[in-house]
This record gives sequence, C-alpha cells and structure tokens, in this order.
Amino acid sequence: MKRLTLIVLALLLAGCSAFQPVPPTPQPTPVPPTPQVIIATVIVTVVPTERPTQPPVPTNTPVPTLPPPTVANTEVPATETAAPPAGGALTVPASLYGTAFSNVTLSGDHFSLRCEPKSLAFDVTVSDIYITVMEFYYRIRDKHSTYVPEWSRGANLDSQGGGRFTLTFSGESVTPDNRKANGWFDIQLVGLNKLGQVVGRTEKIVDLVTYTIDCP
Repeated sequence: MKRLTLIVLALLLAGCSAFQPVPPTPQPTPVPPTPQVIIATVIVTVVPTERPTQPPVPTNTPVPTLPPPTVANTEVPATETAAPPAGGALTVPASLYGTAFSNVTLSGDHFSLRCEPKSLAFDVTVSDIYITVMEFYYRIRDKHSTYVPEWSRGANLDSQGGGRFTLTFSGESVTPDNRKANGWFDIQLVGLNKLGQVVGRTEKIVDLVTYTIDCP
C-alpha cells in the first residue's frame, strides 16, 4: 500500500512538471526596411537662342559733321529801327506807337535854339477814331549827366482831319530852364477824346532827337 502511494505521488509530480508553463520565445527586434533611392530622369529640351548677327563695323567710317548751333538774332529788324527817309525825315519805330497810333514822323533827328534847323516838325496819324485832341510832352536830358528831369508839356498838335495831326515846334519854345547845350529831346504823345479823357499814348520816344543851344 505504501508502495502504491509512492507510485501515485511520483505520477502526480511527473504530471505537474509536465504542465509547467513554457516561457515565451523572445521575438526578434523588427529591422526597419532599407529606404529605396529612386532616381528620376528629367529630360529638358534646350532650345538654342540665336544671337543677332552684328553687322561688321566698317573701318574709317566718316563722322557726321554737326551743324553749327543756332544763335538767336539780336539785331533789331529794319522795321523797328529809326532811319531817316529821303528828305531828312525821321520815322519813329512802330514798336513805340502804342495801340492808338499808326505813324509818327519827325522832320529830323536834331534842332537847335540858334542854329539851323531851329524847329522840329511832327506828323502823327492815329488809328483810334475817338482821338480828337493830340498833346505832346518833352524833357531834355543832358548827354553828359545821368540826371533825368521831369516831363514838361509842349503843345497841342493841329488836327488835319482823318486822324492826322501836325505841329512845328521851335527851339525857342523850349523853356529856358529846360535848355541844354547838348541834350536828348525825349518825347511822348498823348491822344484825348472830346471829353478830355486819355484814349492812348505812345511809348517814351528817347535817344532819337538831339537839342542844342548853339551850333554843334
């Protein structure tokens, strides 16, 4: 009986040992896949650019000659220059007429107190029909001085009709305090209407007529 018991225990121990859990087999560490290198071939079409053909540079090419620079004409036109026509008369430049006059002519470019010519004649034509009275003013500037005197009233011109006025102004008509041995006789003409209102006037006519006391 005792022997049977031992046999049973031995079988039980053998059975227990047969059913001991088997430890799990360790799994290998996964190795990451090796990256694949993909080589892509790109085909680029190269279009050749044609450079413009430069024309050959001729040798000994003549250099064009530039025209001379234009220089502004500083000369006064002939129509603006006071020039005595035949007979010694002096036509005042039209640039000095103003807007109311069409002609101003003087008998010459000088007159005197004691020597010939002893007077200065005016012949004036106006373009403004409302001018009925013509006055003239004067001043005499000494050619050897820079002093400029005030204007003095000369006289009224005589109306000849048709807008024409005339006057003969003698050297004696110059007041004694205005007389100069050798001076410029400056003039300005003023046109008035029948009410005595100024309608137009010339520019100052200067450096054209000489006045002297004695013979030059």
